[in-house]
Amino acid sequence: MSQEQVMAFDYGTKYIGVAVGNRVTQTSRGLSVLFVQKNVWKDLDVLVQDWEPGGFVVGLPLNMDGSKNPMTGRAKKFCEQLKEKYQIPVFEVDERLSTWEAKENILTTEGFRKMHGEKVQKHSAEILLDQWFQEKNKE
Repeated sequence: MSQEQVMAFDYGTKYIGVAVGNRVTQTSRGLSVLFVQKNVWKDLDVLVQDWEPGGFVVGLPLNMDGSKNPMTGRAKKFCEQLKEKYQIPVFEVDERLSTWEAKENILTTEGFRKMHGEKVQKHSAEILLDQWFQEKNKE
């Protein structure tokens, strides 16, 4: 397990976007998309084994006023499951507007035809990880 490696998740009910990053260089990249309907934990086991992260970052979906919504509870449950299963620290980050930003970036750079759910989820996870790096720098 590498303390420098971090894996981020944009949790959704259909897809979970995954990104990886390095705490030292503070670089990140979208990695893959997990399909929730399939055996998501088996796929996640492979990613964790391959990347050996020292921490997880999970986006918490909140309403624009900062209040919780039904997805907030689901994402928090996912955080607890990650902690239990892998015994790796889990950090939460506010994900308000990350999906919007991901869509905007894809639309600007690649056009509307490339803006499908899987690509958005993966890019959103990368944005969450970049945001977490920025927040850590302020501490």
